[in-house]
Amino acid sequence: MVKYGIYNPKVKKILMIITSNPGICYKELQETSSIPNGTLSHYISKMVDDSKIIVKRSPRRSWFFLPETNPFEINLIINLRKETSKDILTYLLANPLSGFSEIQKYTKKAPATVSLTMTHLVELELVTRIPGTRPKYVLANKDLTFSTIKRIEPDTTDKIKERFADTFSYL
Repeated sequence: MVKYGIYNPKVKKILMIITSNPGICYKELQETSSIPNGTLSHYISKMVDDSKIIVKRSPRRSWFFLPETNPFEINLIINLRKETSKDILTYLLANPLSGFSEIQKYTKKAPATVSLTMTHLVELELVTRIPGTRPKYVLANKDLTFSTIKRIEPDTTDKIKERFADTFSYL
């Protein structure tokens, strides 16, 4: 037990990296920590068993979080680490009640890509679809989305604030 405790320098290093980069994937964790693959895999396994970290797995990727991370926030962080999802979430933060075509134009992605991503975000309840002749989309939890973006990428929130200020400076 002590071998995998917080006094172990490798465990301490892994915990520090996950704390400063919630939702970091295995490859990034390996590159950042400079711990060899087999050794990192072993430590991750023991840290999960000891409830020092939690892992959210998909068929192709694993993301690492501290145990006290809010389950809703886990899905939010994972999607903020994906380019198209992040673009959509940040756009909706600055432009609530946006239509599909506005979102698609902003992301500069194919309509099918945006449609699949929007469907996924709605299923995860990160985005709410407001039905109508032309459905609109809004963030399910604007405050949590903003604070999470601010924690993960502080520069992004500054850009959103500037864009928001620019919008209202012409009124």
